[in-house]
Amino acid sequence: MRNTVFYSYFCIFFAIKIVFHDGYKILGVFPSSSPSHYILGSALLKGLAAKGHKVSAITAFPHNEQIENYEEIPIPKVLESFEDVLKDIEKPGGKSLLQYYNSIMTTGSTLSEKVLEQPIVQRLLTSKNRTFDLIICEIYLNDALYGLGQHFNAPLITLSPMGSSLLSSILSGAPIPPSFVPNILLGSTDRMNFVERALNLAVLTVENIIYQLYWLPYQSKVYNKFFPNAKLTFEEVMMNVSLILLNQHFSISNPEPLLQNMVEVGGLHISRQKQLLPLEIQTFLDKAHDGAIYFSLGTNCKSSGLRMEAIEAMLRVFRSMKQRVLWKYENASLPGKSDNVLIRNWFPQNDILAHPNVKLFITHGGLLSTTEAVYHGKPLLAIPVLMDQFMNVARAVEKGYAIKLSTSQLSSDDIFKRTLTELLTDPKYSSKAKQISASYRDQPLEPLEVAIFWVEYVLRHKGAPQLLSTALNLNFFQYHSLDTIAVVYGSVVLILLLVGFSLKKFVNCIFGCKRISKRKTE
Repeated sequence: MRNTVFYSYFCIFFAIKIVFHDGYKILGVFPSSSPSHYILGSALLKGLAAKGHKVSAITAFPHNEQIENYEEIPIPKVLESFEDVLKDIEKPGGKSLLQYYNSIMTTGSTLSEKVLEQPIVQRLLTSKNRTFDLIICEIYLNDALYGLGQHFNAPLITLSPMGSSLLSSILSGAPIPPSFVPNILLGSTDRMNFVERALNLAVLTVENIIYQLYWLPYQSKVYNKFFPNAKLTFEEVMMNVSLILLNQHFSISNPEPLLQNMVEVGGLHISRQKQLLPLEIQTFLDKAHDGAIYFSLGTNCKSSGLRMEAIEAMLRVFRSMKQRVLWKYENASLPGKSDNVLIRNWFPQNDILAHPNVKLFITHGGLLSTTEAVYHGKPLLAIPVLMDQFMNVARAVEKGYAIKLSTSQLSSDDIFKRTLTELLTDPKYSSKAKQISASYRDQPLEPLEVAIFWVEYVLRHKGAPQLLSTALNLNFFQYHSLDTIAVVYGSVVLILLLVGFSLKKFVNCIFGCKRISKRKTE
């Protein structure tokens, strides 16, 4: 009996080992014009590779690292088509939010087509030897790329670098009530007054109309062009996204309606293991006895693109301060830089924010940067430039760990220094940052572990159709119950009219009979 039980356990163990020995084959698609999107995506893909899965990544920003089970499929030529647009996006000042949004739309409008026509991608599509068990694709106005799922007969998972939005709502069927879920284009929080709610509704409506009547038909044409023998229609592909990973967490953003196939994994890119800083940076920070400030406008926006009067004003302010400053500045030199300022075109941001002497983060308010600041409990001086940064900053200001400045205000020595001084000397900002940090860190599992669990859940359950909402099968009128409301309320109104008409006739009949009876007695 014991031998039988032992043999059974051995067979089960051996079978599991065989099934999972080589892992699943996973294709990640992160072709957007923003390096930060691939920072997020590669963190997930490398985590999956570490679990034994064979991972390939299509990206315009290859890291060129030698990692076991991980290969990159570089498509840098895609960016050449968008050089002018990218230069426009990278300018931190002088453009309205609407103009930036137009630039992003221009980039995205041909992104899917440019990716799919790359020779290296075409070879992948036509190869008879390449198969994948799962496709993970970023959400970035690239809907036609979702066709890779049906092409390889594999489930499709999407990752939204900007958290929940209209795009994730369309893929999941989740509601986005404009009364308390702000549009990412507006610098609002979930606490909106009447005017903000009205504007939020208007923007959501216009965006939805553009997306449904212009954007999706265009992406459908691209899909049909590159997947002429597709097993599913473009509409069916859009309705069969197994899982949507959201780069957000309710402690940083706001509570909102999410469906079962929408999972918050904000901060999955943050390494929980302390890394050694380069010696020069470590020494610079260790000697910052009065504290240090870290200054970066992210991967798209460049500090060197700021107006010269703003750069000179900030340099004057930094020169007058006792704190040390690490400034991500893209040019090799910065005339007028004082000794307490260290410039580099790249810094290990997460590891710098982890240093105890860093007291303040000057940031553009991107979601990756904001999440890292929250994780390490650092207050923000936020300078939003485009897209969701305005909403991220508005949330940080409302929660009490940030102050917002516009790019035009950077030219004022007085405003800039007064803001820095307030953030550095008033303990309420640091206290709030630590409070939010404690709330964010209080999770049952690390975000990367959560993401990997759900990715493997989809693999184990062959696409996990049980996660999909039937809301995806409803049209606009059915989804919002407009058809049933019209019938039910219409019926009620009709019944009330009939009852009212009948009562009127009954009353008229009674009073008419009384008048007739009265005349007869007279």
